[in-house]
Amino acid sequence: MSQIIMFIVIGIYLYLGDKAIYYIKANIMNVRAEYYSDTIGYFGQRAIFAAMIGWAAIPIAFIHKNFISK
Repeated sequence: MSQIIMFIVIGIYLYLGDKAIYYIKANIMNVRAEYYSDTIGYFGQRAIFAAMIGWAAIPIAFIHKNFISK
């Protein structure tokens, strides 16, 4: 049972990290287009970035969205 909960927590973390990274790219860094050579690389890069820098991107996106951009 605890493994199922851990997979759910990891999935939520990766989802929030991915959304936070793309929020930061679109609203803080003003990135409008990105080019990738293949689909596997695109989704792989999103998952790796979400896992590696999600811990920093989630609070930054939360603070920017709720306090700074109003």
